[in-house]
Amino acid sequence: MRLTSRRRRAVAPQIAALVVFAAATAAAARPPAPPAAPASAVASSPEAARHAELLLARRFGLGRGVPQSYANAGAWITGKGRSDEALEAWDYSIGYAYTIVAELLAGVRYPVRTGAPPRETSFVVEVDARRPTQVVVRLTDGDTHPLDRLDSALEEAFAARLAQTLPWLAPADPRLVVAARVTVPVSIRYRSAGEVAVLEGELLLR
Repeated sequence: MRLTSRRRRAVAPQIAALVVFAAATAAAARPPAPPAAPASAVASSPEAARHAELLLARRFGLGRGVPQSYANAGAWITGKGRSDEALEAWDYSIGYAYTIVAELLAGVRYPVRTGAPPRETSFVVEVDARRPTQVVVRLTDGDTHPLDRLDSALEEAFAARLAQTLPWLAPADPRLVVAARVTVPVSIRYRSAGEVAVLEGELLLR
């Protein structure tokens, strides 16, 4: 099923503003550094542009400051946000799954570690648009010990966050939900038992 989106051209200026905003926010969070490249050069970098696209996708998914639309969220994720290319049910479903994943990662409470924390632990978080009440958390590597049961603790943490998230998300139209999965690679480093540094990788869309 195809979807049309006349609003996408109207939000084109927002992506440019978000690119500049994302670059400025990232710069403010860093310690003082030598003079950087001009703002226009930073804002035009692929990394900053992609970050801004994901921010805009999340805004559409949540309906924050723009009309709520999983189709428009999917458009910015799948690369159709700047074009008039017709949207398919897959784009809508990707937008829905991504909105769930983004909210999970934004609010999950990572488990407190006991004993000596590992250097780093990597895992993936995956949501299938057809199964929004389930979240898959799978360790991919890391210096862990079976007795740590970090895999179970992570699963419980994300399941708890999912239970909090779903009730206040806009319900998806079942006629537009098809097989579509969003997977995010995540690496966490425990600085202390309760302090975690998080690094998210590029989305995998299937």
